[in-house]
Amino acid sequence: MRRREFMALTSAVAIFWPLAATAEPAGRVPRIGLLGDATSWEPLRQSLRDLGYTEGRTLMLESRQSWGESERWPGLATELVRLNVDIIVTSGTPATLAARKATATIPIVMVGIGAPLKTGLISSLSQPGGNVTGLAQLGAELAPTSDTLPSFRTRPIRTTRP
Repeated sequence: MRRREFMALTSAVAIFWPLAATAEPAGRVPRIGLLGDATSWEPLRQSLRDLGYTEGRTLMLESRQSWGESERWPGLATELVRLNVDIIVTSGTPATLAARKATATIPIVMVGIGAPLKTGLISSLSQPGGNVTGLAQLGAELAPTSDTLPSFRTRPIRTTRP
């Protein structure tokens, strides 16, 4: 499976897991807000179709992009909140930060975020807290620490070179 397809499927599952857990009133169509300058939301749309959803009938997608103008993110995120979407899917750190600032109650699924701890999107890897979850590109943040492994202790290691 290619990386893009894997991320789309994982995102689709993350999006609809909370929606499936709560009973929807009869006739109510879930609304998903897409926030990000993703080159294409098509892999996510295809994954949703594969799960049996039909855009416009069984779910509504509200897509917002900044088109390279980063100062637009806060307004676009606020617009999705005003539309009363059930969940917001974000692509990129600036879009996710704007969504988090715009709402503390609507679930946010982030995709392709770098350094979620350093940017303050989550409070810790083991207990993210808040309304933000999803996929992140972890590098140094994944190094063992007392936060990710409570029993982790730093120990000196002696080595000898031949």
